[in-house]
Amino acid sequence: MADDALLALGAYTGDAAYPQRILEEYPESDTIEKAKNLIKDMGSPYYRPVNAHGYSVPFKITSLDDESVPQEIKEWAAASVLQPFTGSKTLGEWSYLLIAAGEKPTAGYSVGVNSISGSSDKLKVYYRVDGPAPGQAAAQVITCPSVLVRIPASDAAVEFVEGSPL
Repeated sequence: MADDALLALGAYTGDAAYPQRILEEYPESDTIEKAKNLIKDMGSPYYRPVNAHGYSVPFKITSLDDESVPQEIKEWAAASVLQPFTGSKTLGEWSYLLIAAGEKPTAGYSVGVNSISGSSDKLKVYYRVDGPAPGQAAAQVITCPSVLVRIPASDAAVEFVEGSPL
């Protein structure tokens, strides 16, 4: 898990010291190949960790069933999905972002993350909420669509934006 965090920090900051630590401290890690590729990419004159919207923040979509998600985060997320909600919570080396659409009367709704970008003081999470396609038959069942995302721990303010970056 620490090697995943180092890889994410390297990609996020553009600092090759993070993936180099993976090579030194976690030689049997499953992220070794990714770390080598990232170091190679960072050596390119075209490598830029910053885009027009800030740093591209690596993220992992996870679920409440994932054993790596701490119980405190599972309880926070489960209590927040019944109403439309966006929020973040940091625990240890990870920050968790939750986007919930609230209760919906039918199946066919989903929540997705388009991208996450960051600057020194703010993270922007671009997301979407999709409903059933027009004319599509949907089960008459109450659902609570949501998405839980894990990113490297951050103290930056989080702004949630429905849609895609321009």
